[in-house]
Formats: sequence, C-alpha cells, structure tokens
Amino acid sequence: MILRDGKIPLLIQAISSKTGRRAWGGPSLPLPELFQASGTDRTAFDAVRNNYLQSTTTQPVDLDRDGHPELLQTLWLFGQRFPEPRGLAPVEHQQEFLALIDGRNGSLRWVEPVTELLGGNGYLRNSNAQAQVDASADLNADGTLDIVVVVPTQDAQGWWTGTLQVRNGRDGKPLWPAQPIDGKWNDARGLKRPLIGDLDGDGRPEIVLYETIQPQLRTLRGDTGESLWTWKATQNLSPNSIVPGVVLVTQSSPVAPRQESRTPKDVDREADVVEATDANSAPGNSFRGARRLRCVAVTINETGNQWELVLLDHEGKVVERVPYGTNQLWSHDLDGDGGEELLRYEGTKLTVSRGLHDVLWTWTRPASDYGWVSRFDRASDGR
Repeated sequence: MILRDGKIPLLIQAISSKTGRRAWGGPSLPLPELFQASGTDRTAFDAVRNNYLQSTTTQPVDLDRDGHPELLQTLWLFGQRFPEPRGLAPVEHQQEFLALIDGRNGSLRWVEPVTELLGGNGYLRNSNAQAQVDASADLNADGTLDIVVVVPTQDAQGWWTGTLQVRNGRDGKPLWPAQPIDGKWNDARGLKRPLIGDLDGDGRPEIVLYETIQPQLRTLRGDTGESLWTWKATQNLSPNSIVPGVVLVTQSSPVAPRQESRTPKDVDREADVVEATDANSAPGNSFRGARRLRCVAVTINETGNQWELVLLDHEGKVVERVPYGTNQLWSHDLDGDGGEELLRYEGTKLTVSRGLHDVLWTWTRPASDYGWVSRFDRASDGR
C-alpha cells in the first residue's frame, strides 16, 4: 500500500521481550520517482497503489559499535504503473534495496538500492534468490563495520550470475565500484558467500571470492577493491558441478601452536596484544607480536574422480594439497583464541585441526548410527 506522501510502509514490528508489547513499528521508505503518484487526485494515486514492499532477509548488527543493535534488511519492492493513456495493462517493476533501521526506536538510518529498477511484463528476477549480506568487518578503517553484498541475477536462459558490492556502513553508499563475479551457475545457491578476513595480519581485512567457470579464488583489498592475487584450478568445470567448500583457517604452528603444546612463553606472547601500528590499518583491529597469518582452504575435484583439499597461504601460493573424501569443510574459532580451526567430516570421522596436520581432536560416529554435522555457538565468546 502506498502512502500519499510518496512513501511505502515497512510492515515489521519490534516486540519487547520484557512485556510482550509492541516496542515500535516499521518506518516508511521513500519510493523511486516512477512509483510516486503524479498528483493528489484519486486516479493518479490508484495508478500506483498496488505496490508493496517485501522483506527478504533481516539480521541484527551493530555497525557503529555503540552497543545498541540495528536491523539490516534486504527488501524487494514490487510495483505496477499504469501507462498513459489509461486503459492499457499495467507495467510490472521490481527493485531490491538495503536498509538500516535503528533497533531502539525503529527509525530509518538509511536505505539504498542494490539493483536497478527492473521493468517489463516479460521475465523478471526471482525474488526468492536472496542477496547474501556480510557485515562483520571494518573495511575502510573509519570505525564502522561495512557491508559486503552478493547480488544474484538470473538471465533469460535461467543461468545465475553474481555481482559483488561493498558498501559503507555509515550511509550505505558504495565504497568502490561493484565487480562482477566471474562464472555462472544453474542454481543461485552456487554463489558462495565471500570470505572476509585479515589474511596477512596487517590489520586490514581482505575479501576472498570463489568464481567459476574455471574455478578460481580471487582476493581483493577490502578498502579499495584492488585485486591482490588469483589462484586458478587447472581444469574448467561445468556450472552443474557440486559447489566446493571454501573457508579461512589460521595457519598452523608455529604461528598458533596447539593448546597442549603451548609453553608459558607462548601464553605470555598471546596475552600481549598490541594495536596495529600500520597507518592504513583499521582502528581496533589488532594483531599479536607474531602476526597471525591465515590460509584459504578449498575443496576441488578436477578429475571427476577424487576430491582434494588445497591449502593456500596468504599470498595465494599452494602450501599443500591432499586427497579428501568430500566437498564439505568448515572453519570456526572453537577455543576463542582468535584463530580459526579447520573442521572436516569424512565418512564417520570428524577431525578438528589447525592447518591440515596439527590435529586437536577427532570424534568417530558409531557405524550403526546415522547423522550429520552442524555447528552452533554455545558461549557468548563464540566457542
């Protein structure tokens, strides 16, 4: 439903966990000019009144890091506009937006389009393919977390492609021009969420993209979008191929020695966290006296017969590649020390390690049981 002031209400409510009562209702968002009524008369208003706004994803964030959460939402606007003269069929339009809402009172901080206004009564993008949003890192060192968005687009033949957008958390404006993600997929789920992390320990996050048709990992500077390195597989794969696992993992010993083998000197060094002194590093990002380097682990099946696990260092050089029984792997900071462990599940065995060989522990599922592996955060510090 369109309001007469040229805005459309966002139909969400916040409910108090203490009282169960309504805390606030959603704000009204300004419409693109095309959808605004051209006059105050009822006929002009009726021409656009069938438009509506659909929330596709909602996530709590604290972009300004003031301890008070905001809501980051992706929104689809569906609209119809009757052409002039009246009597002809209405023309359908769609557009996707990114909006930040103050969690305390429901006021709109900002709203920005992430797609062009798509129009025509032919083929329009399927809104069920949601943009993937990550707001976990301060990329431009201004003290505010920034937003990495992958926007999927489907062509007339049904193939999916993606575009990478990086936006300033302060106002939602682009930090640098959008970049296409190389390759295409037969399913929007083939678009993998980018990895974001400080690979080289300099206090500035990088962005790692997985791309096809020739599988490759491309690493960009988070603040400028400048390409740092690209690693390519040796064989082209079909867009129908199984999507591999790609994770960041802390480089193993001696940078992050396993808990059981740490000496008092190691403990003292890890307790001595110093602020990054690089003038270009983000405020609040810190690294230890010995830089904590991160690797990129990716599963790949180039022969069609055998999966491999490839470990790349922070410069994109192959550290090691070993046979692997599946395309699945995960990484997470299980012990809360600031570095990710690698989780692998092959057959009935779950292995947790730093790097490929520094095994912390294993668990084997009884052969008579059936199950799968999932992860959840048990403690407030992420363990």
